[in-house]
Amino acid sequence: MSKRDAQIDQLAGVALFRGCSKAELRKLAGITTEMTARTGEVLCREGSAGSSCYVIIEGEAEVTIAAAAIDTIGPGGFFGEMALLDGGPRVATVTATTDMRLLVMSRGEFTSLLADVPSVSRKMLEALGHRLRLAREQAHDASIGI
Repeated sequence: MSKRDAQIDQLAGVALFRGCSKAELRKLAGITTEMTARTGEVLCREGSAGSSCYVIIEGEAEVTIAAAAIDTIGPGGFFGEMALLDGGPRVATVTATTDMRLLVMSRGEFTSLLADVPSVSRKMLEALGHRLRLAREQAHDASIGI
């Protein structure tokens, strides 16, 4: 098996990319770069400019806003997309809580992904909708003192 075939098989195992065709997986393999992160490494910092989006292959990370833990994300999860979508600053800090393997996409690669792989775009939109609902619930709970 070639390195490229192994990468395509690996991508097919990531929840965000399940349901992608072989052609879409080949496209993904061509526009993503794999990186590693060590426990404790800050991958995104709240308020900073964003130039990359990340998809977790292995490991976990904690998401914090204003130093408050908001969520934990693991394999198949993604982050960094909001700054690429609207050009604004990072809305959260993401810190590796374990050693991690991630796929990284630049703004141009992320834009290409959204245009060329509609099944991934839909899954990202669903996840963003879920995040917005969760944020609304948390804000509501905080406003009534829960």
